[in-house]
Amino acid sequence: MNQIRTTTLSFQPSANQWTLHVPVSTLKKLVKQNKMVHLGRKEKGRELALSSSPPKYNSFSTKIKVAQHQQTLTAGPLIGILTVRRGAGFKGNKRNFIDIMRMGKQLGALVYVFAAEDIDWSTNTVGAFLYDETKNSWKRASEMPLPDVVYNRIPYRADEEKEFAQRAINRLTSMPSLRLFNSHFFNKWHLYEKLSKDPKVGKYVPDTIKFETSKDLLAMVNKHPFLYLKPIDGKAGQGIMTVETSGERHILKQRIGSKLVVRADLSQQKLWELIKETRQKGYVLQQGVHLATYNQRPFDIRVLIQKDRTGTFQLSGIGIRVAGKNSITTHVPRGGSIAAPDIVLRHARPADHEQMIKRIQQVALGLATALEDRYPGLAEMSMDIGLDTKGQLWFFEANAKPMKFDEPHIRKLSLERIIEYSQYLSKFTAKEERSHASKTNNA
Repeated sequence: MNQIRTTTLSFQPSANQWTLHVPVSTLKKLVKQNKMVHLGRKEKGRELALSSSPPKYNSFSTKIKVAQHQQTLTAGPLIGILTVRRGAGFKGNKRNFIDIMRMGKQLGALVYVFAAEDIDWSTNTVGAFLYDETKNSWKRASEMPLPDVVYNRIPYRADEEKEFAQRAINRLTSMPSLRLFNSHFFNKWHLYEKLSKDPKVGKYVPDTIKFETSKDLLAMVNKHPFLYLKPIDGKAGQGIMTVETSGERHILKQRIGSKLVVRADLSQQKLWELIKETRQKGYVLQQGVHLATYNQRPFDIRVLIQKDRTGTFQLSGIGIRVAGKNSITTHVPRGGSIAAPDIVLRHARPADHEQMIKRIQQVALGLATALEDRYPGLAEMSMDIGLDTKGQLWFFEANAKPMKFDEPHIRKLSLERIIEYSQYLSKFTAKEERSHASKTNNA
């Protein structure tokens, strides 16, 4: 596509009518040439009404790009946030979805939410959800064209693994005129298994095995005096336990509800009896890392990696999460707190904190590249990276459905990159914009 222009698109829910608002001169030209403008993919796009008047005060409106390719005019991109239904509504972080929609309005994209159950494959349309700012409510838009780009935000692994959701994801992924990114959650064991074998980034992965037998436990406690037990499908620190070994005695720590439960002076047999049931839930045994501390509490590093408007992975932000009192993880829902990277790393590494920030960026981008080689279609991920007391960096976890970063500057950039990457994927980015972004990233 070429000749990218930005204009305004509006929607009247009562009439289910979409209108493209253009200058009088443009409207006359389009009428004279008998040209139509379609919303969405050109072969199945929806014809738009044209107007030289501004949108009505009570209508939904957004900035939108208009691209001309030969004799075809297309308004877009359409970015669909994929989720699943909950009754008459949908599941997912609605506040996050609203923020993405608002950024789309600013940068020139129509963002809507749709459920996997609401796709009509016979017409390649969906029943979409739009957020009405004026009334602080969600509106339905029927028979919306399938989006140009699908951003998978199905919030729960169990929902994503259901047959109807897998069918929808696979069918959307196979469509040549549509791009879907982040097609599924990560599996912790698969991540460790694949990354540990990578010649470039394997050194950052702690020794990790799948927990299946008592021999696995015996081998790891004999090898490492400090161990993590982590659920393969866990999130936000849920279900994590630690084992500390001294001689033939062990200490098991785990959070049950809001309390940290410590069982000390355990024999090998007693330890096995306490944790053997976790095998059925799917756990890994992992070499423990003694993290660097801030204010006498361990911290780790949360990074956000996203593709930009040129399709290149970039670091969108670095955050620090400090463990709460008597906590075995740094996750904020488990009592952790947020701290500034410059302050914490200057405290932990006074001699080389600036170089450490650069190292974190290099390691994170290297890990992202390695993951993309094994999981095509990745466009964003968050990572937990540990810094130990000796200055070694460790990869702990990656999340293909990142939670919102609370740092405002990271949050803003993350939203911009979702929209700009979608514009790039759908070819609604002008060449001069891509060129400017490339120069900026290489500066």
